[in-house]
Amino acid sequence: LDQAIRRLLLLYSVVFSYGGIPLIYMGDEIALPNDAGYLDDPVRREDNRWMHRPPMDWPAAGRRHDPTTVEGRVFAGIAGLARCRRALPALRSGGESVPLPTDNPRLFGYRRRHPRSGPFAALVNFAATPQSVAADALGVAGLREAELALSSDGPVDLRDGRITLPGLGYLWLVEH
Repeated sequence: LDQAIRRLLLLYSVVFSYGGIPLIYMGDEIALPNDAGYLDDPVRREDNRWMHRPPMDWPAAGRRHDPTTVEGRVFAGIAGLARCRRALPALRSGGESVPLPTDNPRLFGYRRRHPRSGPFAALVNFAATPQSVAADALGVAGLREAELALSSDGPVDLRDGRITLPGLGYLWLVEH
């Protein structure tokens, strides 16, 4: 369950930072499960997209402010991504996103640059286990004095010239 929540928030960290307007599919904000009930409907059964379009679960939505529930954990995580995005000029429209080369195929790095802000870089660990990348990957992003804007797991783990991200972890760095 913890890994599923981390995976969902990891993917939304990319959605909120890579470019474009973040789209949250109804129910993802409270981690609604898939619904195979569409198979019972002759009109919808041939279109498996309905699997990911469950009816709204209002009791689950009511639990979104309780941090001890799955719904509360996911809602707080996505709300945090939205707050941070709103505060970072580098993530506004009109910027460009460029993938960064990394020495680890499990890590995805990218930078965004907006004409009215300093650079932004993100690192994302798609593996379930901790992974590291050479810290000079951030140099490619144009970041000289990076400041942590958001992270799945607190401060950046930088040792021996390598940044280590926990399994299914992400971080956003900015330079103002």
